[in-house]
Amino acid sequence: MLHIVAMLGPMTLRVTSALAAIDLATAMVKTGSGRNYHLAAPPEEDEDLRMLMERRSKHAIGTISGDVSDGVWHAVSVGAWPDHGGGLLQPLQ
Repeated sequence: MLHIVAMLGPMTLRVTSALAAIDLATAMVKTGSGRNYHLAAPPEEDEDLRMLMERRSKHAIGTISGDVSDGVWHAVSVGAWPDHGGGLLQPLQ
């Protein structure tokens, strides 16, 4: 399962429910709870903040297997998953 971890304000991180689908053309994702989010910015580059985001996500959802944000952002940027696979989410309908 994939989740979004985002900073909403100073020292406020949010972890979404599991993502259910994505529209790569519009960068819209839908969660299992039915909320829609627009991926409007690339993944965080600050390593300290990324570490805090990882810790917050582990606290919220338990074990995590890795960070796929760079791959998802690349797919959104080009509008398609890589030819060698990598379709991490169902298309949004």
